[in-house]
This record gives sequence, structure tokens and C-alpha cells, in this order.
Amino acid sequence: MKSRITLLTVAVLFLATGLFAQEEMMENTSTPNFRKFSVGVFGGFANYQGDLVKPAYSLNGGNNSFGYGVNLKYNFSPSLGLKLGYFGSTLTGDETNFEDRGYDRSYNFESPLTEVSLNLEWDLLGKRRYKNGFAKTISPYLFAGLGFASFSPEVNFINGDRPEQEDMNNTETSGLTIPIGGGLRFDLSEMIHADLEFGFRTPTSDYLDGISTSADPEDNDWYSYGGINLGFRLGAGKDTDGDGIVDKKDECPTVPGLADFNGCPDRDGDGIVDKRDNCPDVAGPVDLKGCPDSDGDGIIDIEDQCPNVAGGAALKGCPDTDGDGVIDMEDTCPNTPGLRSMSGCPDSDGDGIVDAEDKCPNEAGTSLMGGCPDKDTDGDGISDSKDACPKVAGVGQFQGCPDTDGDGVQDSKDKCRTTAGSPSNNGCPVIKAEDRRILNLAVQNVRFETSRATLKNESYPILDQVVDILKRYPDYNVKIRGYTDDRGNAAANQTLSENRARTCANYLISKGISSRRIASQGYGETNPVATNDTPEGRRMNRRVEFDLNLR
Repeated sequence: MKSRITLLTVAVLFLATGLFAQEEMMENTSTPNFRKFSVGVFGGFANYQGDLVKPAYSLNGGNNSFGYGVNLKYNFSPSLGLKLGYFGSTLTGDETNFEDRGYDRSYNFESPLTEVSLNLEWDLLGKRRYKNGFAKTISPYLFAGLGFASFSPEVNFINGDRPEQEDMNNTETSGLTIPIGGGLRFDLSEMIHADLEFGFRTPTSDYLDGISTSADPEDNDWYSYGGINLGFRLGAGKDTDGDGIVDKKDECPTVPGLADFNGCPDRDGDGIVDKRDNCPDVAGPVDLKGCPDSDGDGIIDIEDQCPNVAGGAALKGCPDTDGDGVIDMEDTCPNTPGLRSMSGCPDSDGDGIVDAEDKCPNEAGTSLMGGCPDKDTDGDGISDSKDACPKVAGVGQFQGCPDTDGDGVQDSKDKCRTTAGSPSNNGCPVIKAEDRRILNLAVQNVRFETSRATLKNESYPILDQVVDILKRYPDYNVKIRGYTDDRGNAAANQTLSENRARTCANYLISKGISSRRIASQGYGETNPVATNDTPEGRRMNRRVEFDLNLR
């Protein structure tokens, strides 16, 4: 009995809360159009709780049976609705499923059940679903109400005393019920939702199972149920732009908008709908038709050439600090009066060069002379205005630039300025074929003592020829590379190759060649030019190469 009172108390409290929440219905005029009607189908289970269940409130599988239903709901608001529902099942119970019965009998029953109920349902997060158009929401909900149930129990009295006469004469097959429960609603789309629902039905009858006085007449039978309700929202008209406001109420039916503006958008959020806003993407005041005036000069930004600096209407909102008729943003000299043709800067001598860039501001000159009269600074007979090198005497062939060695390549492009050479070789002399032949001979004719970096006497003549070549080509440097065969230790061969290359370099230096023109490096056994499997091949691999290159 106490459990029944508890459920009734909870139901009353919930109903009171739901009625209090009806104030939300007054907000429908500012809520985007939601679907006021919905239908649903339910499938799940029903669980009998009563005189044939020991202990009470058991969820033993023997008490469970399939449950089904349909429902129709009217939504007062996004959160509050009234649901008319039909529920059907076949309740069953069997005392033999419970060992702790307290007596020696085995009753069981089966009863078809149908119930019609009217419930007040509170969707706790319903408003969030329609906050701006429609958004899929996962929302808990609660419900409570009144119902009428019809039942027809068929009782089997097995292995025990016959029941009380009152139970034998019972004809009670219907009664009021108080549904209470809740669930979790999952929006699958704007129209379809799936509800995971669980609830209790507490009837005013103790004859769901067909017995009462023979068992526990102080506590009515009841049942719980759970399952999935698949709902379909109805009642909304066509919504072309998908903003949750039906076309017949939408002042902008083809463009998604806000409920506060009857379905019209306000992209910049300034309180002026886009179709009446001259600047729909930038917030502005109503008196300027939604356009901003950042500098407050009375000229809206889109018509103001200087929207962040106050100016006059005559200059389209831009200031002119020096009063020369050229607005500051186009005036290179905004604080000094000047000429429009000179971007607002003065030109005192009228030579077309503004004073700030004129080296002779009071004497007319040329732009090539920086505003000064034309001169011939380097005295090469070519005026500075036509002289590409006005401070260095040169020749007319190169617009006044010099060609020191007279080889037809001006100094700025001549890598050998003091030595006449060929234009095809950047003004440097081309190494003759005979000289290259001598360098190639030096590769095999520079000889050393075995396993040492000491030159043999036969090497000096060819090295002297290399010295002569370097003296004839003073603009060339030489790279000396030393190599060995693969006999012996690789690390020792590397050191030997480095020492032999350095010995050759030192000899060239001793003959007057600048050390700055010489580089040497050893490569050990690498880069063989012949096989190391024959004495002849190894002799060719023991070599020193001389590579001439321009500085």
C-alpha cells in the first residue's frame, strides 16, 4: 500500500510541475513552428507484479510478456504535450518461479490486458530542439496521467487449498490506472524520433491476477513496462527553406531565417532584417538603414572613402589637412600644400621633381640628375644623364661604363678585368688546347716515392710546366686532387693522398704561385680510373689531377 501511495504522490507532484510549465505555451508566438501532432507505435515488454510474485518487485523472466501500443499526442509547446495511448499485452504469473513463497501451493494465471490512458508528457529539453529552426536533440522526458484498463484473468489453482470464496466469485475485469514513467528521446530527423521508454501502471484493482483475499488484499496488483516507441511528428506545413517556420507564416519562405523576424534572416544581427537592411552583412543603426558610420561624420561607411577618419561631404568623407584640395589618403605630403599633379607635394623649381626628392629644389634639373642640371662628373665625354656609370670614366660602347682590359667586355660583366679575354668566356682568356694537354700529362707524370709523399726528380719538369701555365693565366685558380690505388690500409691511403696533393701545392707556391690560388685535397682509394687488379691499372690510379677554374 505504501508503494502505491508513493507512486501516487510522485504522479501528483509531476502533474503539478507540468501544469506550472504550461506558461511556456504562452511563448509559442516566438517559438519556430514545431509539429503540434505526433503519432507513435510501441513495442516492448510488460512485467506483472502482484500476489503471485514472491518476493515483491521481482523482474523474473517468467513475469515478462510482450507489450505493444499506439499513441497520439498533441503538443501544447515544444516541451509540454498531452498523449492519448493504447497499450496491450497478456500478463502472466506463476508462483512456481519463486522458491521463497512462504506456503505450499502453485497458482498461476494468464490475463489479456488492454489499457487506454491520457498522459501529460514533459520533454525536458524540448525548447532546445526548436531554438533556431530545428536541431536534432537527445532529451529525457517524464509523464504521468490517468488510464482505464480492461483485463480477464484465467487462474489455475494447483497444488494448494482452494482460494477464498470471494476470489472464486470475483467478476472484476477493469479499473482505473495511474501511469507514471519516463524515457530518453532520440531525434532521427525532424519528423521521426525513437524513444527508449519505461513506466509503471498502478491500477485501482487487486484482481489483475484473479486473486486478492487469498493472498495480499492490502496491496493492489500493478505492472511495469518498457520498450521502444517510434514516433512520427505531424501537423506542420511546407517549409521550403528548412528554417522550421512553415511557408504560410514565413515572410521569407525561400531563405532560412529566424523566428523573431517571422522567418527572415538578419545576417549581421543588428535587429534589421536583411531585406530592409542596406548593409545586411555589417551591423549598423536603424536611422542609417542598417549601415555603419564608423567615424561618425554622417556618411555611411560604404559611401565614405575614409570610413575610419571623419571628413567632409565635399571630399566624400575624407579629410584634407593642408587644404590643397587633395585628400590626405591620396596626399603624399598631407601637411604641406602642393600640386594635385604631384600627389599633393610641392615642386618649387617646376622641374617635375617634388622638393622632397629634388637635390636642387630651387634649380630646375633632370630626373636622371636627381633634380639638378645635367653634368659630366667623370669627364668621359658622356653627360651624367646618359652615363650608366656617371662617377667612373668609361666608353660610349657601354654607355659610359669602363672596359679596363679593352677586350670588349665591360668591367661589370668581366671576370678578368685586367686581362684581355674572350666575350664567350666572360672576358677571361680561354685555356689553350696545348696547355690543357700538359695538365692532362701531369696526371700520370707526377711521381712519388713508394708509399711516401716525396716527389721523384722526374716530376719536377712537368710541375714547372704547370707553374708556367698558372703564370700565363693569372685569373685562374688550381684545384689539386690526390688519389691512390687500393693496396694497403684505406685510412693510410687517404692520408697519403692528402699529403701528396699538399706536396704538389707546396711546390707550386715555392715557384711563386700565390697560395690563395691553390687548393688541395686527397681522396684516397676513391674514384679509380682503371682496375686495381693489374699493375698498370694501379699505376694509373696513383695520380694527382690539376683542375684550373676561374676565380
